[in-house]
Amino acid sequence: MEVTFPGSEFPGFPRIELTLPEGWRRDVAADAVIVGYDPASPAHFRTNVVVTVTRTRGDLPVEVYARRFAEEAGQDPTFQVYGESPIEVSGYPGVLRLQSRRPENLGYEVIQAQYLVLVPTTHAELSDLVQLHASAAVDAAEATMDKFRTMVSSLRATPWSPDGFEELGTPTSPDATSTGA
Repeated sequence: MEVTFPGSEFPGFPRIELTLPEGWRRDVAADAVIVGYDPASPAHFRTNVVVTVTRTRGDLPVEVYARRFAEEAGQDPTFQVYGESPIEVSGYPGVLRLQSRRPENLGYEVIQAQYLVLVPTTHAELSDLVQLHASAAVDAAEATMDKFRTMVSSLRATPWSPDGFEELGTPTSPDATSTGA
């Protein structure tokens, strides 16, 4: 039996679009689909954005993944959540969380905007979890938050389909509200 990726049984990953702030640069990382950073970052921490895509089960809501990530991160006693709200990206349900932690190896607090969005696939049992993490040292947070808001509000996700990147129908959560982050 021949199988193909991407194909109907093994759908491709969604197209992800993001507008980096003026002056930022693109970068690459083996486990990310998009990486960007601010070359004007403080010397001690490079302000950055990282977007990843993970294939997941199609029957779990995005809130389950958000809760799991918070529980894992909560094992770090320096982890703090400042706020969490439902969001929508390209009509698909998501969660926006503002959080911070103070990694031992750094010695200062890092603030982070985390977007989690579930994008459907052509296979009913699968979804793609798109994660955007925008991070800055706390001393650069005030100067960076407007850039983060603009950047995360530009995030777009388009599901893969055998005919190219097209809308696959109705979003899975019409109750999710859109925020400009």
